[in-house]
Amino acid sequence: MISYKYHLPTEDGGRETIQMKLMTRQDWWFAQIRNLCFDSFTGMQRPPEGILRHQYDTAGVFIATPFGRPDELTGFAIVTQKNGQPYVWSIAVKESYRGQGIGSYLLKEIITEYPEADYIELICRVDNPAQKLYFDMGWRPYNIAKRFYGDEGDGLVMRRKLCRM
Repeated sequence: MISYKYHLPTEDGGRETIQMKLMTRQDWWFAQIRNLCFDSFTGMQRPPEGILRHQYDTAGVFIATPFGRPDELTGFAIVTQKNGQPYVWSIAVKESYRGQGIGSYLLKEIITEYPEADYIELICRVDNPAQKLYFDMGWRPYNIAKRFYGDEGDGLVMRRKLCRM
């Protein structure tokens, strides 16, 4: 299991250490990921639990937890394959931890984990405020997935090309 530590500033001027890792699958993690995933889809069409379970069971799952509190999930990313390239199927950060860099750390770990990839794709709602983060990290609009979220709207497919020697 790969594990990295990042230090985030706290409101009181201190710092909190967040641990990122490519995880081994355990059922108790699925329950937390399901809850966080569903919380992040508030007011939107949520993915059916069976589809989420299939992705969890077959994909790479990256998690973020506070150091010393390994049972507390602060963020996750599920990475599958699409056309032989990594595809970020889902990424979410617990609301109380948003805006502190956890999403960017998860994306950096994904980029590091796939050194042979030509590019990495992800999809988000066309009105998702996280697009700024994705754009700042090198993802560019690639396509529109019409009605990807059903009646809730279209999806914006973004792609980040990777420069490999």
